Amino acid sequence: MSAHAIDGQFFDIACRFYADGSLYLPDNRTLILSDLHLGKGAAQRMTSPMPGYDTDDTLNRLEAAIMRTDPSQTILLGDSFHSPEQAEMLPAYHLDHIMQIARRTDLVWIEGNHDPSLPHRLPGQSCSYLTLGSLLLCHQPAYQAEQPERPVTGQIIGHYHPKARLQLKARNLSAKCFIHDHSLMILPAFGAFTGGLNILHDEIQTLLGRGQQSYVLHQQSIYHFPVSRRHFRQSV
Repeated sequence: MSAHAIDGQFFDIACRFYADGSLYLPDNRTLILSDLHLGKGAAQRMTSPMPGYDTDDTLNRLEAAIMRTDPSQTILLGDSFHSPEQAEMLPAYHLDHIMQIARRTDLVWIEGNHDPSLPHRLPGQSCSYLTLGSLLLCHQPAYQAEQPERPVTGQIIGHYHPKARLQLKARNLSAKCFIHDHSLMILPAFGAFTGGLNILHDEIQTLLGRGQQSYVLHQQSIYHFPVSRRHFRQSV
């Protein structure tokens, strides 16, 4: 694979990790992304000097990811919109762009904490979670009924916007990343201007066990690093 993508495995399922933060499952022809936060710039422009073209940028990159992989379905793992208000106020030209995207792939909108209800005018289907073979896809982690402190195994989520800080020989690097152990994967935020949580933070580490792997996104390239406190640092 080129530096723009890396092939790997999660829960015995073939995966392709892309430098734009999208995940492709070739055996299922399924593209998975999380945390687009469409409308964030518009929502915060009144209180902070954020650029107003984040939604255009995010939708363009979403369309590019779909054109690259030609998936039969594209699953958006929640927080696709920055708020329910932004989802309802979606401008007509952005809705038209989403309609064009939906002609290329079946869209599945997972509900998130930022967008617990989604407009009926969106193409595709919306749901609180989705099963795909042995995988559970949802925004925030689901927990086992018999062990309420343990996340469900074979689960792909978003929500945490994982970021890594690496101390390398030549330089330090801070960037978005995928992270997973043997049973839980957390996707990076796909949207523009989205912050992040360090993967060594307790909120992430309490979800994960041994054998953690990261796929770090930097300047349109992606790099695989086993997670070790030898190279990873707590602050971002």
